[in-house]
Amino acid sequence: MPSALIVGAGPAGATLAYLLAHRGVDVTLLERQLDFSREFRGEILMPSGVMAIEEMGLNDAMAGVSRQVQKSISMYLNGRRIFKQELTADVLKKTPVQVISQPEFLEMVASEAGKSPRFHLLRGASVKELLFEGERVVGVRARTEAGEEIFHADVVVGADGRASVVRKQGGFTDRHVSPPLDVVWWKIPCPADWTGPCIFMGRGHFMVVYERWDRTLQIAWVINKGTFRELKNRSMHDWIEAMADHVSPELASHLRACEGELEKPFLLDAVSDCVERWSIPGALL
Repeated sequence: MPSALIVGAGPAGATLAYLLAHRGVDVTLLERQLDFSREFRGEILMPSGVMAIEEMGLNDAMAGVSRQVQKSISMYLNGRRIFKQELTADVLKKTPVQVISQPEFLEMVASEAGKSPRFHLLRGASVKELLFEGERVVGVRARTEAGEEIFHADVVVGADGRASVVRKQGGFTDRHVSPPLDVVWWKIPCPADWTGPCIFMGRGHFMVVYERWDRTLQIAWVINKGTFRELKNRSMHDWIEAMADHVSPELASHLRACEGELEKPFLLDAVSDCVERWSIPGALL
């Protein structure tokens, strides 16, 4: 039987493992963390993503994943709304935009994949090195809870994120194409009358605000790359006033009312790399 070793149990690695296992391939999925209970940034599921899940046969299982359907989207320029679109079934061809719990989604995919005897998930496995026979990748060396272990496979797939060990060890070269920006993330309580995602632009600022699956409001503030060091030295009051200057009056009032409930801002270092090739003998990204 062919065998595959997938490094990284994010959405790409987990769903690939599910598909391969249900098609008769022996799959070992290695995940560095012991569980999926952590903070994720990629929680918005667009219609194309919903359709892909349906095509994989996971639609029924998705019913148990927490979500928040987005009902409209609004765009603001210098604090004034210039556009609003209701996200109706007709507009989206009956497939809604939704924000899902990525931990619950990954647990669901792993559970569905586990229904196949071909699937094996090992948590707490940190890959340290690719193994070669000549020019061909034949497996990996990983540190697990049991100690150092060797895993062999016909093909190794790197789905292990921006700091991919498979990419580095496999000698994959890339072009850095990142725009000069970063994103500051934080959450606040969601107002009762919130209707859908809002985009705020103007005076050199760009901000996206949407309701998460847990009924909190997620704020993504785009900033010039490298300016977070200066921003993080400001007080929370200064942060709120800076944001309030660039959003709608209603959201500005809500931000000020939530000053004591704001979580510490989190910096997402925006990175975009384009690899020059996607595979080498025995391994692919």
